[in-house]
Amino acid sequence: MDNQTAVEKFQEEYEKEILELLVLIKSDVGGASVKGDMLMPSAEFMASMDIATGELSKEKGRLEWMIPKAKDRVGWGFELKKLTIYHVKVRKCKQSVLEPYMLKEMNNRFLLLEVLDSQVIHPVLDQMRKEKLKTIYIEDEVLGKFSLNRDYSWFEGEINWLGEKCSVSLGTDEEDGDSAEKAWTAFKQLYTNLKEWDQKVRYFAAKELTILANDWIMDSVEEGEEEPEDITKDEFMRRMRISELAVESDGGLTLYYNDDNMFWGHVILIEANISGKITSAHIAG
Repeated sequence: MDNQTAVEKFQEEYEKEILELLVLIKSDVGGASVKGDMLMPSAEFMASMDIATGELSKEKGRLEWMIPKAKDRVGWGFELKKLTIYHVKVRKCKQSVLEPYMLKEMNNRFLLLEVLDSQVIHPVLDQMRKEKLKTIYIEDEVLGKFSLNRDYSWFEGEINWLGEKCSVSLGTDEEDGDSAEKAWTAFKQLYTNLKEWDQKVRYFAAKELTILANDWIMDSVEEGEEEPEDITKDEFMRRMRISELAVESDGGLTLYYNDDNMFWGHVILIEANISGKITSAHIAG
């Protein structure tokens, strides 16, 4: 399929009517999906206003466009910036029946044709922008300070995990929200029993992965080299080093441990729930 055909097929997904909108962009353009020899960058917006009708919508959506996948390409065609209000010319996507797993904004996508103005002031959108620019913290005398990262909908900070530094992320109560009460409650519950949790997670990981670790070590032995001694489960547990913890609003926990080169520098990833159930341990990265 040549580039012209790919572009035409892409544009067929959108209505013919051209609209003008004001949009408040959620985050910078930082990537694109591949469509043959073309790229499809996109930018999410958190609210929009129809210029013709004056109707304001706080429904999330997405602007999309296509550019050639050239080696000498610079940028993404439209360099839309985070928390900026733009006046744009667009065509809305044709509506489709969404499967239960599909995001609602799939029916709120727009083909971006032109950016008419990048210095727009609109009272409601500007107030939303100012709210999103505010720095929000969760603070605790023992656990420390966690700041909201709006790009990922989580609060992030660092704690002392039994003598080791550990980065922590706490999922917000809702997507694009500014509170994390559920994750915070689960996190405090875990921290109260930190030593018990740490031992339980290490034991589970060692039970699941020690044999695999020894397989990896044997694979690294060159012909003629002396075979190393097997790693025991106790040794496996000792060599794990905590690096990150992610806590979700539903009580889900993901713990990341450095592998001390047992898996050539991969991460040991354990998934669990604040109820106490550990569901899996595997390597990643």
